[in-house]
Amino acid sequence: MRRNDTTRIGDLGEAEALRLLNARGYGGSNLNALRRNTWTYDLEITTVRGPVRISVKTARAKRDVSLGRPRSLNRLDGDAFVMIFLPASKKQEIQIEPGGYHLLIVPGQVVKDEALAAHYYYWGDEVEKAEENTVRIKDEVNRPGSRSRAGHVFASWSERFLDAWHVLPDAVGCLPFFEGGKDRTVINKTVAPNREPASKPHREDRRITLTSRDIVRSLKYLESVGMSPEGVSRLHHFGRVQGFAFLIDYFSRREIASDRRGDTNRAFGERLSYVEREHRAAPGKGFASLIAEARRHWPLPG
Repeated sequence: MRRNDTTRIGDLGEAEALRLLNARGYGGSNLNALRRNTWTYDLEITTVRGPVRISVKTARAKRDVSLGRPRSLNRLDGDAFVMIFLPASKKQEIQIEPGGYHLLIVPGQVVKDEALAAHYYYWGDEVEKAEENTVRIKDEVNRPGSRSRAGHVFASWSERFLDAWHVLPDAVGCLPFFEGGKDRTVINKTVAPNREPASKPHREDRRITLTSRDIVRSLKYLESVGMSPEGVSRLHHFGRVQGFAFLIDYFSRREIASDRRGDTNRAFGERLSYVEREHRAAPGKGFASLIAEARRHWPLPG
């Protein structure tokens, strides 16, 4: 892919972001359809909190993201979001298709606080150069003593915000599956992650035998080894973040039903069980990769 394709890839990233949002029940529009290269934002969606604007960044050939100059980044509202499309690996260019990219969904305030801090740390007293140069995050290892912290920020965001649909406000008309200790019907259709399901890891078919007790056991284990509420929320649904205490209480008081909601809970249980098992086998493996693998192997029912 030649560099003159960068604009086209940016357009494809915006279109894919809007498609994914629409599939999750968000009404929205591409601001660039009315005015080419709008400042700061590319999309606007409708949520229960009101209109929310989104900046879309698409890395073409490297897992290296340009977020704009500090002046531009400072215009980003703290309540906005940045959707970042990255090549799925360092060895390939991005493909805007299932399996061809990774997606980070980062709150605007986090982008401003963490990316700008790393940028100004790098430039130190060279204020003019800091203002003239682009703020970047990179998939790299920052050695001790290095001025660059772009790799630290990238690793942190990959852990916290990979496919992080839960950070967005709810779509209008969308009721989170877990709320107030009661089952709630999801009006908007849940869609599978943006990668095609791969062959599942070796394990028996537990569609019938998986129980609420299995889910509670996995939840207690993952809480004990430090998984965050945000992490476990990425395993169950795209609704609000629910803490371990709520989920443990929820599944301690009911069995998995043999209906569509039961299928969703069963997929959640399979994801939990997979992450628990893999973490027990290799405690040093990060939760971000395990969560991504579990989501890919067990997509929630559509």
